[in-house]
Amino acid sequence: MINFISIYFGLWHSAISILLIVLLVIIANKKKLFNVNKLISILCLIDLSSYNFYIIVYEMHNLINLLPIHLCYLTEIMIFANVAFNIKIDTNLIYLNSVVGGIAGLLNNNLTSDMQSIFFLHHYMAHFILALFVIQFYDRIILSLRVLISSIIKTASLLIFAILFNNIFGTNYWFTVEKPEGNNLTLLFPESPWHLYLLIALGLLIYISMYNIHTYKQNNYKIR
Repeated sequence: MINFISIYFGLWHSAISILLIVLLVIIANKKKLFNVNKLISILCLIDLSSYNFYIIVYEMHNLINLLPIHLCYLTEIMIFANVAFNIKIDTNLIYLNSVVGGIAGLLNNNLTSDMQSIFFLHHYMAHFILALFVIQFYDRIILSLRVLISSIIKTASLLIFAILFNNIFGTNYWFTVEKPEGNNLTLLFPESPWHLYLLIALGLLIYISMYNIHTYKQNNYKIR
């Protein structure tokens, strides 16, 4: 069992993710004690400023591979704009992609031991922020079939952009070209391009699952 965790999750990643999940459970059950919007804004500010400062100072030569095109990074920016500055962005889209990204990032990682600490900090902070957004907006989200389809189309458009960008610049945003590096469950997936089809299927499954969960919640509320 330990060997399986070490290979497909990473022991350190598993320990950190468990700690973050415990924190999320505490916040979810004690929301009245926290200003979650303020917490999200502060964490976004710390993460985005520190991460981008590092990139500008030390990674400009590798900028093409560090742009905010990955779904989770892009979603974090949308969360910051929405929560901190009240910029009107499709909250349903942010919510659904936060669920997908939060699960993916806390379950898996694409980090390797030769990476600088800032990339580890960014990974865990960004996905923790996505999960916080889900906790904060869970009771405010109303998902209809139209909203679900609209969100799928919008996310598919972002995916198509990432694929085109990757083909032009030789990058691997959204992991459309190759599996992510590091200890993660994609090691169990078939090789490219089949791994991408499986990733898309899992994303759709999470979308549909959240739609069913919210539909059940909404119908149950109406009955009461």
